[in-house]
Amino acid sequence: MGASMHKAALRGLAAAIVLITFATALAHADTVIPVTSLGGLSANDSIVWSQLGVDATTLTATPSFTSTKGLTGSVTLLGAGSLVAVVCPETLCSWNVDGTTGFAAGDSLIWTADTGNSGNGPLTLNFTSRNVSGAGAVIQSDGPAEFTASIQAFDGGTSLGTFPVTSDGSGDATFIGVLDTTAANITKVTFSLTSCTGDCSDFAIDTVSLNVPGGATPTPTATATPTITATPTRSATATPTATATSGTPTASATATRTATPTATGATSTATATATRTATATATSTATATPTATPTPSGPILMITPTSKNFGTVKRHSKPKKQTFTLTNEDSSQTITFGSPLATVTDFPSFAFPKKKATTCHATLAPTAHCTLTLQFAPKSKGPLASTVTIFDNAANANQTIPLTGTGK
Repeated sequence: MGASMHKAALRGLAAAIVLITFATALAHADTVIPVTSLGGLSANDSIVWSQLGVDATTLTATPSFTSTKGLTGSVTLLGAGSLVAVVCPETLCSWNVDGTTGFAAGDSLIWTADTGNSGNGPLTLNFTSRNVSGAGAVIQSDGPAEFTASIQAFDGGTSLGTFPVTSDGSGDATFIGVLDTTAANITKVTFSLTSCTGDCSDFAIDTVSLNVPGGATPTPTATATPTITATPTRSATATPTATATSGTPTASATATRTATPTATGATSTATATATRTATATATSTATATPTATPTPSGPILMITPTSKNFGTVKRHSKPKKQTFTLTNEDSSQTITFGSPLATVTDFPSFAFPKKKATTCHATLAPTAHCTLTLQFAPKSKGPLASTVTIFDNAANANQTIPLTGTGK
């Protein structure tokens, strides 16, 4: 009897364990999907990184954050040394800027440290005050070419899935996110790079957008998209008109002949009258109105030198600099620069120095010149290439400067 009860108890315990295991499996049977656009996330909250400090602020390995709606949490990196980086803090911009898929001008990023500073990626966001249904951000690798990033969502210690996204061939910033369509079970997400050209532990993420159930949906704020308006001055359209009108010559010839013979004796009268009138009228009018379409004209912006090879430079050494001169070749028209004035690819190997990067202002007077300085501090070994693009309303806009160099 005792043995039977013991066996029954064991069977009951085993059944309970099975039920608990099954219930646990059901608890984590979430439907989690990748999100590749901000619109797909239906975000109603965000984490803005300017709360961690101004541009170039050095971060600890675990900085804390508070979302715009009061959700609290922390960031986990592999070590200290990452930075707050402001996108285009001046007129120059070294990041991929695009109001749709790239970083937004003025946003603060978390820029993870490169391998020379211990390689701080991946980056994990821990949500401590409440769970979320979704999270995502724009991410960009430090390399100048295509990269693949991933985002992994967790419910406590249980992974809800890992989802990759691949950038375009130029390595431009792209959105990566995850959404739990079952419930708000996400307690943390991890951003990482799985492959890239160059340093795969050095990347940056923009403002993190969140989907928090029950949270009020904030009024959308328009993202400032850098717009470069070039309005070149055009010369007035000349419409020369040539009109040739001949006079109206009129030739009239009238001849009248009258003969009146008279014979007396017999009453006889003969009268002959001949009248001939000739009238010639000639009118000739020729009108020619050619319209000349002028070729668009405007000032020319000359750049010297037109390219630069920085040669071989050791990594983590003092940057090598080159100054370019921008000259308005026109003697009467002003050149207006865009905002940003210029961008550079393959940042930060090629970059604008933080001090004295340019002497250019919003406009460049006729025949005047200003300067633009670039620096090369390679982040990886081997050949590197970059392009500087200058935005303005000159007739030859937009100008580009090819840059090359080798990291050692």
